[in-house]
Amino acid sequence: MMIQADSSTALIQLRAAIEALNSVHKSSFRELRYFTVPPDSLAMTFAALAIMHGLPPAEADSADDYKAPALRILSDPKFIEKMEAMNPADLSEDVITKV
Repeated sequence: MMIQADSSTALIQLRAAIEALNSVHKSSFRELRYFTVPPDSLAMTFAALAIMHGLPPAEADSADDYKAPALRILSDPKFIEKMEAMNPADLSEDVITKV
């Protein structure tokens, strides 16, 4: 029952995230690379993107540095379409816990 509640919450959050993504201009994604030290909320978003795509942090000694892997994901011209097609049920319990 707990996993179902988590899945429902994840689905609601994913839908909200997709709505937000659709309102963002591509130039906004390009601006993200200029943050040398991203704000905490952006760093958390970078981490979530990388973890959901199975990518490790950029440097082995920095478990929090997901900026480079996340920027690679964001630079994909089909990024928004791929996020819209993503099914939260396909995410492993381990990934959901990490995110």
